[in-house]
Amino acid sequence: MSSIFLDFVRVVVDGGRMPLRYPMLCLVVMLTTSCRDVRNLLSLDRALNREYAGTHVGVTLTDGLILTVTMADSPLLRAPCDSQAVLAMQVATFVRAQYSGFHSLQAVHVAFTPSRSAEPLSGKAAHLPFRFAQTAIRAGLGASDSAHAVDACKAWEELQ
Repeated sequence: MSSIFLDFVRVVVDGGRMPLRYPMLCLVVMLTTSCRDVRNLLSLDRALNREYAGTHVGVTLTDGLILTVTMADSPLLRAPCDSQAVLAMQVATFVRAQYSGFHSLQAVHVAFTPSRSAEPLSGKAAHLPFRFAQTAIRAGLGASDSAHAVDACKAWEELQ
């Protein structure tokens, strides 16, 4: 940034004489980081939509820590919990392999939802997302992770 621009852009803070250099630097760093996150998410979104063609897949990142993969109109939407858990674990493992920001995550969530235009699930609410800790995914999801995911899914169904 040129000094003319920095001299031109000043903010009135604490009596009126603080240049905007520090806040501008923070903004540039924040935008650079955000752009990198967006590029990584778009790349992951494209890879997931290629891998799971026929299902509308969406990706969101919450606070840079929780990545949620939403699978709308999946044939597994009405499937039993164990079938959904198997696919959710596959998706979480796929995220590990494909998302370059995986190391900075705390968790990956996988949700199965109807599309907005679809009819309601005949009195049955969509499940809570399947949740997998980044450390568990990195170590390799196993039978105990599957059992835990199925148990959580079935507990949610019982509450409905």
